[in-house]
Amino acid sequence: MQLKTFLFCLFLLFYKCPYAQQYDYLLHKDYAQRSPLLFPFYIDTLVSKYANPDAALQKIHALETAAKKADDNDLLLETVLMKAHAGYHHNLLPPEKVIQLLDSLQAAAGKTNKYWLAARIESLEAFIYFDKGYNYELSFLHYQKLDDILQKLSVEAFPEKQACYYQISYAYYFFADYNNTVKYGKEALKFTPRARYAKYIVQTANNIGLSFQKLRQYDSANYYFQLAYDSELDYNGSKRAWYGISRGNIGNSYFLQKKYTEAKPLLQTDVHIAKENRDWGLAVGSLVPLGTIALDEGQITLAAKYLQEALACTRLSGQYRRYEKLYPQLARLASIQGNTTLAMAYTDSAFAVKDSLARKFNALQITRALQKADLEKYQASLQKMENEKQRKLAQRNLLIAGLMMLLIITVWVLQEQKRKVKHKQAALKNAEQQLQSFLKKITDSNALIESLQSQMNGANEDTIARLQQSTILNEEEWTTFRAAFEKLNPGFLTRLKEKMPDLSPAEIRFVVLTRLQFSNKEMAATLGVGPEAIRQYRSRLRKKLSLDAAANIEDIISNI
Repeated sequence: MQLKTFLFCLFLLFYKCPYAQQYDYLLHKDYAQRSPLLFPFYIDTLVSKYANPDAALQKIHALETAAKKADDNDLLLETVLMKAHAGYHHNLLPPEKVIQLLDSLQAAAGKTNKYWLAARIESLEAFIYFDKGYNYELSFLHYQKLDDILQKLSVEAFPEKQACYYQISYAYYFFADYNNTVKYGKEALKFTPRARYAKYIVQTANNIGLSFQKLRQYDSANYYFQLAYDSELDYNGSKRAWYGISRGNIGNSYFLQKKYTEAKPLLQTDVHIAKENRDWGLAVGSLVPLGTIALDEGQITLAAKYLQEALACTRLSGQYRRYEKLYPQLARLASIQGNTTLAMAYTDSAFAVKDSLARKFNALQITRALQKADLEKYQASLQKMENEKQRKLAQRNLLIAGLMMLLIITVWVLQEQKRKVKHKQAALKNAEQQLQSFLKKITDSNALIESLQSQMNGANEDTIARLQQSTILNEEEWTTFRAAFEKLNPGFLTRLKEKMPDLSPAEIRFVVLTRLQFSNKEMAATLGVGPEAIRQYRSRLRKKLSLDAAANIEDIISNI
């Protein structure tokens, strides 16, 4: 039993280890190290239409499992990119779903500053939008983003930099934007080409040459045509094929400058090599200029030979666009030969082909223009949403600022009120203490006077008189006393004056002391009068208030 268990464990070990170690060579590599190792998988399995999509998905799943187990986040992110490639190239997902997948992956790339991944995503999104005219304007938008990212990457860190610039350059060439074709093509040619990108360098140099030719900068055009040939590596005779192409393009530059002596041998070389390779379209590209040169030089028989051969090759190539340059020369030949009817037929055909090609190109331009309008409308909508978002954010910030300001003001007001209340309370306490001090002084003095009077039985009256005099409030003390009273009884004296405007100063003092609940003796001592005077004050005040005998004058005063 133990032997069976041991053998089973041994089987699992040998069964699982190869799977676990199969992709060790890809783990924890930087992008520049990993890229060449995965390049064959992208080309042969993910992009090739002949590959088995199930096999592609199985390998992606295996890579994903290995990346997760090894905690290799870069490789894990690249497996998502692989799923997008497989989804689009093998029609496993609709383009919209692939774009959604790439957009979510781009968010992850942005958070981690993985520029290599951001560039790969922009490149694929641009390709998807460009492919089959899906949306040219969005494609160019992604190409602009790709250009921005490429400027942050060296070719050593991102080996696909050359291929990406070729991709951008070709997109502009497709729409006959020759200046941008040259601009981005030159970016691709800045770097030493790697073997796997040699074809991009050849095609880029050739497109730059054709663009300069369209711009009538023939010396520059010929330089890049030669560079295209020099950059070609010999794969199954491709070097000879590109020799013919480059000779034909350089010959065409001389032809356009009417340098026929230099042009003819180059064009003839191109025709010869093109026929070898059964590339009938290329053959037409040089046969038509040779026929035109023969017509210009009056060699009608030779011109007829070249142009009839060009007509046969055009039919073999199936390239409709070749008729655009061929028919006008056939019309010239027929006219020179005196065949007016045939000349007119070729002229009509030339107009028809030119119009057809122009409509096709214009349709592309219109499609791009409409897509541009839609994109601008979409961007305007996004901008409007962003403006609305910013407006609401500004409103929110303004509201928060207002609330903060209100809070600050409220706190300040509360603090100020608290300070005023404390100040008022302190003032009232101080006033109360002053009144209490006055009252105590008077009470103590009266008690002393009474005590001395009872002890002396009329002796030392002069001393007692001086003590009595000391309890009377002088004007300065009365002013202080009154201020303290008003603090404790705000508005009382004003209301008293409104109610009884004809009161004398002595009567006002009597009312104040009554309000403070002074006894008759304390009032007499404070005011410096006798008890009889206090009774008189009270009697006059009752009359002024028209009080009956039952009314309590103290209650009336307390309610003022």
